[in-house]
Amino acid sequence: MSKYFKNKNIILIDIYGFLSTFLLFRACDTLYYLSKGISSSKYVFFTVISSVIALIMQIPISAIGDKINKKTMLLVSNLFSFLSIILFIISKHYIGFIIAIIFQTLQGLFANGIINSIFYEQVKSKKEFSKIIFTKSIFTYAGYGIAMILGGYVGNKSLVNMYYLSLIPVIINFIVLAFLNDIKPTNKKSVKYKTIVTDAIEIIKNNNTIKYLFLCHGLLITLLMIMAETHPEYSSKLGISTFIIGIYTALMLLAGIIGEYVGAKIKKDVVKVFTIPLMAAVSLLLAGVLNSPYGIILIILMQFLFDIEYNGMISILHSNINDKSRVTVEGFLSVTTNLFGLIFGLIITFILKFVEVHTMYIISGVILFLYLIIIFIKYRESIEKNNN
Repeated sequence: MSKYFKNKNIILIDIYGFLSTFLLFRACDTLYYLSKGISSSKYVFFTVISSVIALIMQIPISAIGDKINKKTMLLVSNLFSFLSIILFIISKHYIGFIIAIIFQTLQGLFANGIINSIFYEQVKSKKEFSKIIFTKSIFTYAGYGIAMILGGYVGNKSLVNMYYLSLIPVIINFIVLAFLNDIKPTNKKSVKYKTIVTDAIEIIKNNNTIKYLFLCHGLLITLLMIMAETHPEYSSKLGISTFIIGIYTALMLLAGIIGEYVGAKIKKDVVKVFTIPLMAAVSLLLAGVLNSPYGIILIILMQFLFDIEYNGMISILHSNINDKSRVTVEGFLSVTTNLFGLIFGLIITFILKFVEVHTMYIISGVILFLYLIIIFIKYRESIEKNNN
């Protein structure tokens, strides 16, 4: 791996990854929402809003990512991150938070697939790519983990200060990206956006393994994101302090790094993209059943299992696509996950009007478990063939 770290762009992108996750407000953003009078059903509805924006904008933005300088894409992404934090600070009404969520979503859309496509173009090997994804996770999760600890400490004293301090790494990232070498697109200027999108559609249409990955990851990440949004409330109702929430959230990130490492080591694709997600479903279910501080262990475990699945999923995906539409295919993956986010976000927003968070975990765990079995039966042959 040492030869890849001699590449200036890889080093800068890993620094960018660290800083882009070093956002203190992530530790207790839901508690900040609650302090502003935004209920749990209303902040979960943010997931729905984000999904709608992504469904509309992801493919056009991803096609741009396959067409123009990738450095420009990351700079625009960072600008939206800066604007969203400013809005979170100054907003006094629900509509202001909605606009902030839209900007936050656009930040993700412009960055989506860019870093993975750059890394894959450096190695052209599923084995080496999975190792680089693991290394990337060390930087991103380290930034996130440290931010969780500091954010929990700061949030215990002042929730809004978490947002003010989060502006610092975002501003530094503008400087980091300024030193990044221009990363030219694979496609020539003469290649039309429609051609890039059509190529991506054909790849997905003719590959059952990719279809399975989209369907599996779509629901898994949706439920993980909802769990990530709601676990502070789950813990708060158990009497766990804001500072402790920050501590165990940091442990979740450490578990994620270990999960990426394990995912890079596991050779059987079927284990990474079926057995592991099943275990994640069981973990979510049991966290709801326990509804106690011991449930935190299962929440941490779910993060560990998710990252094993992610490492396997993204490695298999990129080994089945080409450079011409690499970012756009990831764009379609994002559209799929956001479609799941829209559907299940609406369902869970409705459910939370009648039940507590821990009951929602039970329902979600059962749904995920049964769903994974159904889609695996449908696509089992292609997954096992891909493993050979």
